[in-house]
Amino acid sequence: MVTTVSNKEKNSELSWYRELLTVLIRRNLKRRYRGSFLGIYWSLLNPMAMTGLYTAIFGAAFAQYYDNSSLNYILAAFTGLVVINFFSSSTAQALPSVVENGGIVNKIRLPLFIFPLATIGANVFQLLMGAFPLLAIVTLIISKNITYVMA
Repeated sequence: MVTTVSNKEKNSELSWYRELLTVLIRRNLKRRYRGSFLGIYWSLLNPMAMTGLYTAIFGAAFAQYYDNSSLNYILAAFTGLVVINFFSSSTAQALPSVVENGGIVNKIRLPLFIFPLATIGANVFQLLMGAFPLLAIVTLIISKNITYVMA
């Protein structure tokens, strides 16, 4: 016996999964920043602090690879740190997210991929927040106008 699923049922199921994913991403973000003194600002400050540390240690040695420009090295290091932090945290948190949510999976019938996807969604948000200082610095360098940075 073949059962057919109508488009309306598929759309309602997809909207339910989308809503569930949104709730799980918000929950992951709240859990990540709960109890933190800096909260979401940590996503901005962590890559900047690490870039400052790398620049202090390796800046003079690696600036020669960037046309003897420390600024170009700083931008390259910052970009690399933001991206590697995203991939590192996404891969480290994706699999344990299924295990951590085992109680929910046992109670409600859910696809298991929703939990790693929610973890990666929260990390995408953190990636975007970490990229804001980079965008501001590059905008300031290119335009040399502070009003463009504020915009």
